[in-house]
Amino acid sequence: MNKILQIIKQETKSNQKVWIVGGYLRDILLKKPCSDIDFVVSRNVLALAKHVATRLKCRVITLDNVNRIYRIVLKQEAGIITLDFSLMAGKNIEEDLARRDFTINAMSLPLSMDTHSFKSKLIDPFNGVSDIHTKTIRAITEKNFKDDPLRLLRAYRFSAELDFTVEPKTEKQIKKHAKLISKPAKERIREELVKIFAVKNASGFIYKIDEQKLFEIIFPEISKMKKSSRKFYFHPEGLWQHSKQTLSSLEKLINEHTWATPELHKKISNHVALRLPLFKITTLFHDCGKPGTVARIDGRIRFFNHEAEGSKEIKKILQRLRFSNKEVQIAEKLVKSHMRPGNVAQNFHKGTLSKKATYRFFRDMGDETIDLLLLSLADRMSYIGVTAKPKEIEMHTIFVNRFAKRFFDYKIKSSRPKLIDGYQVMKALNLPSGPLVGKVLAFVEEAQLSGKINNAPQAITLIRKNLSKIKRSSAIN
Repeated sequence: MNKILQIIKQETKSNQKVWIVGGYLRDILLKKPCSDIDFVVSRNVLALAKHVATRLKCRVITLDNVNRIYRIVLKQEAGIITLDFSLMAGKNIEEDLARRDFTINAMSLPLSMDTHSFKSKLIDPFNGVSDIHTKTIRAITEKNFKDDPLRLLRAYRFSAELDFTVEPKTEKQIKKHAKLISKPAKERIREELVKIFAVKNASGFIYKIDEQKLFEIIFPEISKMKKSSRKFYFHPEGLWQHSKQTLSSLEKLINEHTWATPELHKKISNHVALRLPLFKITTLFHDCGKPGTVARIDGRIRFFNHEAEGSKEIKKILQRLRFSNKEVQIAEKLVKSHMRPGNVAQNFHKGTLSKKATYRFFRDMGDETIDLLLLSLADRMSYIGVTAKPKEIEMHTIFVNRFAKRFFDYKIKSSRPKLIDGYQVMKALNLPSGPLVGKVLAFVEEAQLSGKINNAPQAITLIRKNLSKIKRSSAIN
């Protein structure tokens, strides 16, 4: 990093002033690693960015041509370093800092100073250093929320990432202007949400954001979930309470390994870590289809087909926030199938669950199997003290443990080479290309995984014996 700063110093002209600002300085004070540096330049900002990019053999990316904000992305062995250059806003650096979001980000240091001994030269007009020491998120002015309403949500993102507290006056301002959160681009809102849900205990911050009425603006679906009072739901505060408690339970399962062996828990944690924010958001809205399907039949509350309705709702939610098609499909699959583990668990405990049914479940759910099992257990845990009995939770925990272990074993087995391919099936049985061939291959895979067959000749023999049965099954489906 020192080499990069030295290059920027060398490329700075005599009539230019350059300051390091914002998060980089905050993270130095917090002794946290930081790979993003923001620079404020008094004049000719694009020219400086281009000269630096040439020296670093990179290109300049225009982020905002109106406000003159430019970016250089530098790929190194240790990771990616991002350098942002912006034209100074206002007559001096103090005016520029006054337009920023929070005191902890409104500090600057002249580039000519040494970042390792900078405290005496640090420009800190809003006492950001003091707020860092007291772990406080404090807005500079109320007007700054109006200038960029994303800051309403960003306050809690910094609170979550840094484990800081949003001070009361700032919280009042956030609640007052909560409706403005509908204005920023949906992609920007998504990025803030992803960072919040990525922290270890996001559920606590979700409660805080919800208290400030921000969540109901971002997710209008919540209003219907909150209206599901005890008259229409089991939890005293309705469906939304259940949803938040399910998220809390999920985080407890991920963060604590007392419910599973250390080895299994490590595998599970590594598996879900690949898309943890998406998984948590999906968990929070796994029952979003219930308000539209609620019915009281013979004195009992029913939500027939709420999984299918919920999968449609989660698709709308994630598409609105510009999640990728792949992410939307994963969430749809989890919501649509979240009742399935409960049905499988019943047969598991009765001893009537066949290997064939087990492998079919794993094949259908694929990489979402572990996510679905955890969601199922977290869902059950949220009913502790409401309708669930401790024995029921214990039994479902046993099921999830054993089924998760079976899935990881299945992953190893299913990664082995296939005994036959579609071409071999068509040639040996004189079948045309089509869906039936896929059904045959799935049948062979199940037999291979269960240990019934071990080579291609055995596979062909088994297919010939069961082809009529496979055809009938294919016709029914």
